[in-house]
Amino acid sequence: MSSLKTLISKVKNKISIAIIGLKNAGKTELVKRILQTEDFLQISTQESLGLKLYVHENLTLLTWDIIDSLPSDHSLWKRAILGANVLFFIVDSTDRAHLTLNKQLLWALIEEVLPDRLLILGSKADSSKSISIDELLDTLEVVELDKRTRCHCDLFKFSAKTGEGMYTIEEWLTKTLFKQRERIIDYVHIAACVTLCEETSDLMDVILTPKPDLSLITTIHHIRRKATIFSRVMRIHKTAEEVTEHNKYKIVLVKQKGYVIALIVNQNDSVPRAIQIAKNILQLVKDYCTTPESLKKTITLLYPLDVAN
Repeated sequence: MSSLKTLISKVKNKISIAIIGLKNAGKTELVKRILQTEDFLQISTQESLGLKLYVHENLTLLTWDIIDSLPSDHSLWKRAILGANVLFFIVDSTDRAHLTLNKQLLWALIEEVLPDRLLILGSKADSSKSISIDELLDTLEVVELDKRTRCHCDLFKFSAKTGEGMYTIEEWLTKTLFKQRERIIDYVHIAACVTLCEETSDLMDVILTPKPDLSLITTIHHIRRKATIFSRVMRIHKTAEEVTEHNKYKIVLVKQKGYVIALIVNQNDSVPRAIQIAKNILQLVKDYCTTPESLKKTITLLYPLDVAN
């Protein structure tokens, strides 16, 4: 998620992101994943307050541990939360015992702060104990919350360990901070694709653009090595996501069902759409995409508007 820092650096004014949730919900892990650097100033308040500030250039990340209720009477709470540009509410998706308390805190937060938008995040998505998005939506009553208040709530799951969901958060932030109008579909431009079978270590690549240049060829060679390293690093996880760049391209890596896929797309393309396409292709790789020809045909048939021309 290092591209988030690049994104934020384009904003001239200071940006404040408030991250709220119960203790051990995953706030600190999210901060570290966002910053991806040791070059930041950390400011901790008194332990009983549960407030920490992380400052890097024009970005301030504020985390606040909630106990049983919102510290509404504290002057620092009002200044910090009401002054934030973006508000995150984090729920530990493996902690069923505190889901009801999380719902109460979430509703109280929105009634008190009245934000236009709020992002609800289910942490620890890599855990086998993590509950589904649907269960989180139902338990927190997010749909009902949307109806009763003027706050638009979005809900994603993420893993700071595997990167799953981090790039969806990045795109949400981009649209929120820059007030971008959402398009119906953000098509990508797939220039090439590399797959890796983890069981056999077999690599396969296909070029989807009609006129590949030297930059694309060298990127494919680079990604073949990168996919192998990514597979080894994430070997204990069933799913994982990573986004990197090489030459003039953005590379989206997804691990799932014993395979790794890397899509090579344009630098400005939508990462969440590329990730979703990669996941959909991985559902078919084992049975239907066993050769470069069948892989190319599958991508072209399923995503004709996403193939680079």
